[in-house]
Amino acid sequence: MVPPEKPPETSPSLLTRLGQLVSFVLGAGTFFAGNVVLFMMAYPTLPNPGPQSDIRLPLFGLVIAVVLITFLLGRVGIAFGAGFASCFVFELLFMSGCTTHWADPGGTALHEARLATQIEAASVEAEAQAKRKWQSEVRKNGLDLAVGVHRLELATGCVLSHQRKHGEYPAAKDSLPDLGEVCTELTLRKNDETGWRILYTRVPGRPGDPSSEFRVQAGPDRELRMKGPLLEVDYRGIMIKRDGAGEPAFALGSPLQPINGVVMDCIRKGAHSNVQPHATLTLQDLIFHSSLGCSRVSVQQVKDDGGTVSPDPNLARLYLPTTRAFTDIRVDDMSTAWNLTYVPLGRTPEDGFDLQVRPMMYGFTGVRSYLMTHGQVHATWEDRPATINDPLAEPCEIDPNQPCHD
Repeated sequence: MVPPEKPPETSPSLLTRLGQLVSFVLGAGTFFAGNVVLFMMAYPTLPNPGPQSDIRLPLFGLVIAVVLITFLLGRVGIAFGAGFASCFVFELLFMSGCTTHWADPGGTALHEARLATQIEAASVEAEAQAKRKWQSEVRKNGLDLAVGVHRLELATGCVLSHQRKHGEYPAAKDSLPDLGEVCTELTLRKNDETGWRILYTRVPGRPGDPSSEFRVQAGPDRELRMKGPLLEVDYRGIMIKRDGAGEPAFALGSPLQPINGVVMDCIRKGAHSNVQPHATLTLQDLIFHSSLGCSRVSVQQVKDDGGTVSPDPNLARLYLPTTRAFTDIRVDDMSTAWNLTYVPLGRTPEDGFDLQVRPMMYGFTGVRSYLMTHGQVHATWEDRPATINDPLAEPCEIDPNQPCHD
């Protein structure tokens, strides 16, 4: 028996293809129209801000309707579903960040709140990681003493600026005074990535002192769990350094040490020079000559902002790094700078002279002024030149190996 032949398969007619194409377009159009309607439902008060509606029920209804059309209408339904799905995939790939939060009951407000929470959490974590990093580096390498000196001088200058402006020292608030616009350069935080923490306190007056004094201290942040070094500007204006609480205190950054060790030696050598045999020797004649060896410290001629050298030949400026022999730590910071004024009492230094030593910027590069005369050194921490009526400088300011006594 010969089996009956199958009828030849016929390809879809042009009309069928056209119907599928129209159905595809309708599916895409339905997706687009659904997006517009859902958007208007989600934001009923646009362009004005207002509460956002919950569109989950109509959204699910639209999806169910498209699924039913796709599976119940044969090839036409499949084409309709393909058009809807194509637009859905496009939106999912390129616009999901703008549309997925429409279905949240809280809408855009909830979405933005979640985003803000995520950003805040990421910021907190980044800050915590940065803090752990600098703490690890400080514990490994130690505190940079030059940075501590700079911050201590800066904090002291801010306090003194406040005193000049308001007539009294600022009240102690937590760790640092609230100085407002007086000192914008100082970061008023308990700690930062330098590892130094600045502490400011007001202390009772001592006999013979003004009724109100202050003390500024710099030490390792508590979380570093390091015992030192500890820096302090005490009630006399002397910057001292301790290796730990209760340890002996030594003067730090005193200009008397390099002046006695180097500058005075240059002046004595210059007294026998023949630069100007019949004229009164100036400070410029005495120390600004390479043959006299004053290059061991940074003594420079005073210049204005334009770089012009001061016409006064008896002025000089001492830049004192908080480094090497004075701190036992090699750093390159120029934390303290002092103006030197030479007052000759005769033609040569052998006839006598006075040497005034003042901070280049009172409060920020130093708070002590000195008068070196007749083998004695008088000092004051007021913002003026020292006189012979001021008390003598502390021995520890002259001898770096001698501890300062409270």
